[in-house]
Amino acid sequence: MVSFTSGATEALNWAIKGTTGAIVTLATEHAAVLDTVEAEARKGRDVTVLSLGSDGLVDLAAARAAIRPGTGLVAAMLVNNEIGTIQPVEQLAELAKAAGALLLCDAVQGYGRVLIPEGCDLVAVSAHKIHGPKGWERCGSATA
Repeated sequence: MVSFTSGATEALNWAIKGTTGAIVTLATEHAAVLDTVEAEARKGRDVTVLSLGSDGLVDLAAARAAIRPGTGLVAAMLVNNEIGTIQPVEQLAELAKAAGALLLCDAVQGYGRVLIPEGCDLVAVSAHKIHGPKGWERCGSATA
């Protein structure tokens, strides 16, 4: 199923809020993810934000410890928009599946440049990054 939104921020918000269970994400996620995850935590949802190594990559052992039964969503950015690291999303997806969780991949920066890894359940991309229109365009006439 493909759903169109006004942009990647809305898509990421929708994906996070549309799932249940604990959330595991990475400290360098886009604000669209981190702000929504923080809002979910304020509502009482269990949230784990994994720190990264000096190379900008998630420690898979730490991820394995955090992604456990009861985790509903693992959110990871494929290509970081500031430092360019490519996270091991396929391995995170395997950990998510083993725990019964979904994997949300923020592929906005990487789509069309690197392959979307296997195992992603939810993927956010942005049209304007791949030469599409920016934001929500209103079509039609306001007058009869």
